Amino acid sequence: MTYFKIKSFVITALLLAANACSADGSNVIRFSGKMIYPESISWSENLGKFFVSSVFHGTVGTVSMSGKYTPYIDDPRLVSTFGLRIDDAHDRIWVLIGDVGTAEHSSPATTNKLSAVAVYNTRTRKRLGYYDLTTLKGGAHLANDVAVDADGNAYITDSHAAVIYRISSKGNVSIFAKINFLRTYGEGSH
Repeated sequence: MTYFKIKSFVITALLLAANACSADGSNVIRFSGKMIYPESISWSENLGKFFVSSVFHGTVGTVSMSGKYTPYIDDPRLVSTFGLRIDDAHDRIWVLIGDVGTAEHSSPATTNKLSAVAVYNTRTRKRLGYYDLTTLKGGAHLANDVAVDADGNAYITDSHAAVIYRISSKGNVSIFAKINFLRTYGEGSH
């Protein structure tokens, strides 16, 4: 039952983001940035802009309704950024960190071995937490996507480890579910 609630929440969030319109009333917002390769996008109603990840640079940027891309978070702990989620109710952005070996900061020590989450205040950009998820389960890892519930708890998929992690609003990390059909090697569970 919980799996379906999380999936419904994620689908609802995606539909809301898809219905956002640009300033000229069209449903297309064009932006560009050098080798960004965004894997995820999330809308902040509070700030009135989209946030995008960067698989290559390991950064987070914003895109305005007029299509202006602006670097937003540049943290050396972010090798490659994948899923991200805005939690406007708590002024937070959840950023998933992994490495598939294609980032400018990829290394043998992190490729397919990194699964982490960084949380930032959306207004100050201050990092509020960093969670290394690899300590909970051995093997290959890739933090891929995240959903956040109304209480501020985050649920993170790990495409290579076939688990969903939970980070409580208090910062406690656990394995929420082990689901073998989530295991992938390459493009993973979202």
